[in-house]
Amino acid sequence: MGQTCSEDCCAPSTRTSEVKLDDTGLDTIPPSILTKGTATHLSLSKNLILVIPPSISLLTNLRHLNLSNNHITELPEEIYSLVNLKVLNLNGNPISEITDSIQNLINLTALDLSKTNITQLPATIGSCTSLVRLRLRKTQLEDLPDSMGTLQNLRYLDLTENKRLNKTFLRICEMRKLRPVSSQGPIDPHIHESDVTSAILQFLSYRASHSLAKRFQRRFDSQNTYFADHGLQTTSWIDPRYFEFVRTLPLDSRMRFPLIDDPYSKPVPKTSKYYTPFEDDIQCSNPSCSHRTSMECPYRLCRRCCNQNMCSYHSCQGRNHNTSFTSLSSVNSLSFSFRQHALLSAISRLHPLEAERWSDRQRLSMTVDRANLLESSFTPFMLTQPEQLVFRLNISFVDEEGLDYGGLTREWFQLIIPEILNPHYGLFKHVHGKSGYLYSVNPASHVNPDHLQYFRFLGRVLGKAMFDGVHVSGGFTHVFYKQILGFPITVGDCEGVDDELFRSLSFIQETDDIEQVVDLTFSIEEDNFGELREVELVEGGKDVVVTDANKGEYIALYAQHILVSKVKEQMEAVTAGFFDVIPRTLLTHVQPKGIHPGLKQGKGRPVYVTGSELELLLCGLKEINLTDWMNNTEYVGFTRSAKEPKWFWSIVKRMDSANKAKLLQFTTGTSIVPPGGFAALIGADGPRRFTLFHSERTANYLPLAHTCFNQLDIPEYGSEEEMEQKLMFAISEGLEGFYER
Repeated sequence: MGQTCSEDCCAPSTRTSEVKLDDTGLDTIPPSILTKGTATHLSLSKNLILVIPPSISLLTNLRHLNLSNNHITELPEEIYSLVNLKVLNLNGNPISEITDSIQNLINLTALDLSKTNITQLPATIGSCTSLVRLRLRKTQLEDLPDSMGTLQNLRYLDLTENKRLNKTFLRICEMRKLRPVSSQGPIDPHIHESDVTSAILQFLSYRASHSLAKRFQRRFDSQNTYFADHGLQTTSWIDPRYFEFVRTLPLDSRMRFPLIDDPYSKPVPKTSKYYTPFEDDIQCSNPSCSHRTSMECPYRLCRRCCNQNMCSYHSCQGRNHNTSFTSLSSVNSLSFSFRQHALLSAISRLHPLEAERWSDRQRLSMTVDRANLLESSFTPFMLTQPEQLVFRLNISFVDEEGLDYGGLTREWFQLIIPEILNPHYGLFKHVHGKSGYLYSVNPASHVNPDHLQYFRFLGRVLGKAMFDGVHVSGGFTHVFYKQILGFPITVGDCEGVDDELFRSLSFIQETDDIEQVVDLTFSIEEDNFGELREVELVEGGKDVVVTDANKGEYIALYAQHILVSKVKEQMEAVTAGFFDVIPRTLLTHVQPKGIHPGLKQGKGRPVYVTGSELELLLCGLKEINLTDWMNNTEYVGFTRSAKEPKWFWSIVKRMDSANKAKLLQFTTGTSIVPPGGFAALIGADGPRRFTLFHSERTANYLPLAHTCFNQLDIPEYGSEEEMEQKLMFAISEGLEGFYER
């Protein structure tokens, strides 16, 4: 219970104008303080105050008011009449609105609205020109008003931990992390909080006078703002005007801003109505340089200046200067995230321009039968000409109703790969190595007379998945991905395909005087459907004894034969199908050199992605990170602290890995997490995170999934046990078929 303060407890703490009653259990402001009207400093933090009385206006001399960590939900208009107020601390109160009357607080220098429920600031806050410090940590803010650009005295702006805030401001805050352009230090020592705050205010001023270009459209998901680029057919969290604003700055200032994902540094396809000529011969922006450059460098710096570490976009952040987006040949030292972005951006520009209306968009339609999934998918997919594979899939299942806004396509991709791996077709065989229970190409797949066509079909499916940005269930060995890219195979690759073979070859490599231990020649015996046949690794190999001098060559040839030669036709078919969809020029590869590429990698052009990175691009993250999942979940209809979300996550924590994957697949249409984690989930209309929605349906209903929007509707259950029972039934019984998804 709260308490009412007596006259004595209102005695001044140090002087008659200062009153401190922190953490005293008060549930109201003592009237005696208000009627005296002499206080200049009033601190009432950590109490139980619910309402600020209108008589607060009697404190006409008040300079400092601390009401942090109470239970105040609304501010009376009278508080805005305290024109002498300089410091106002409302941290930790469930206040949801600041009214236009804040413009009256013209002497306010510090305002703390952290941990409140405000979703927007009034435009009139721009009249509080004396503001020096503004704390907005952990709020529900969605954007900042452009009028804040006039707050020229503001030196400190805290925007941390605002999950709903326009991410453009978070991008500006990243300038703290940029390395200085002249050193290798982790943080630019010349960038201070006041610089970041000033940059945000400058951007707000620019945004106030510049509308979005016609090719861009501002959109909203359930919590965040994002921007659709109809020219490049992409979406981004960052306002395009941010990139425009940075270009208005002098070079030295411009270099402090991160410009990753700059849409103006990527050519719009000529077929787009938003096409504008892409300049590739412009003056380097370095005043002391006379060289030319292209628009692909957002800082407009030439190769020479980039090589001198002047360009944080290329040299410091790992981008390859002036690299053609249609012929990528980045080096392996660049981070995967940058190469992934460049590759996916290049692929996105190959997508045909689509009509604004969903119903008018051209689609590659397929009707497939769950009972005969491979055959019903194989025929229409293989009859499609390669140039038509750029159109988005539109999947329908026989005898099922449902519109494919992306969810059914993702489900088809999830189903078709395991079906291809089915041993019944003889295309793949199980292997068990360190990587777990995997599949490798079956060298005897020719028992199926159409096996090469099926392998080409698989290649097309994988290429189409990458082209459309859909992740598939993996299960292939690492060697499989390396061979698609043309990587030479190493002896170490045997470990993931045949662990026993790897141990045998390792024994040969590590044993001295091997000819005294085992009797080996450069030939091997193979079982061909019950018939043993001898295969020579080199001409006359059956007469060449393996010794310490040549065992390295023997090991390399043996690995090459097992992993490459025996499945050469099958992998050539997979690769051909993959490149039916993905242009070969986007994935440069190392050409094997020398007679034994199995021992060491040959020289050639630098590879753009490695085998493991290709697997990551196709299959996403294999492990489900529960912390990442929870941190990137949105809540509609209830807060994260409500009992239903707490029950839900408690249930998920108790699930084993298989059921976690089932839950993710039930809600999103796939059990695969994108390379960027749960924050990178994509819905039918752009970026869309995993969402828990408070449904008004009764407890008689099961949880309902909307895979096109990554949303799970939770009915009103009476207990955690009831929710768990219904949820487990839904994910176990609802994975097959179209259940209002």
